[in-house]
Amino acid sequence: MTFQNLELATVLIFVLVGLILAQTIVLLVVMSKLNQEMKRLETAATRLAREVGDALTSISAGLGRADWIFRTLPVVEKSIAGLLDSLTSGAGKANESASKGIESALVKIDEAGRQFEFALTKFSRQTSRVRRAVRYPTIGAAALAHGLVTALRTMREPKKRPMRHLHDGERFI
Repeated sequence: MTFQNLELATVLIFVLVGLILAQTIVLLVVMSKLNQEMKRLETAATRLAREVGDALTSISAGLGRADWIFRTLPVVEKSIAGLLDSLTSGAGKANESASKGIESALVKIDEAGRQFEFALTKFSRQTSRVRRAVRYPTIGAAALAHGLVTALRTMREPKKRPMRHLHDGERFI
C-alpha cells in the first residue's frame, strides 16, 4: 500500500492518536468516578453490616432473656382457659335464669292483658247500659216536653187566615 499524500496520512494518524488519547482520558475519568462511587457504597455497606450485626446480637440477647416467657406461657394459658370456662358457665347460668324470668314475666303480662281486656269489656257493657238507662228516657222526656210546649203555643196563638195572593192572570214576569 502506498500513500500519495504523506502529509494527509500523518494528520490522520495524529487525529487517530488524539481520539485514542481522548477516549482513554474519558475512560479514566469514568473509571475514577465509578471507583469513588464503589468506595462510598463499600463504606455504607460496612456500616450497614455493623448495624445489622449489632441488631442481631441484641435480638439474640433478648431471646436469651425472654426464655422465661416461653416457660410461663403454658401456665398463663391454663389460668386463662379456667377463667374463660368459669365465665362461660356463669354466663350460661345467668342466661338460663334470665330466660326463665322473661318467660314468667311474659306469662304474667299475657294474663294481666287478658284480665285488663275482660275488665274493659265489662266496663264497656256497663257504660252502654248506663247510657241506655239515662239517655233514652231523657230523650223521650225531652221529646214529650217539646211536643207539649209546641202544642201549647199553637193553641194559644190565634189562627191566621191563609194569605191571599193576587191572581196575575197567568202572566209571567
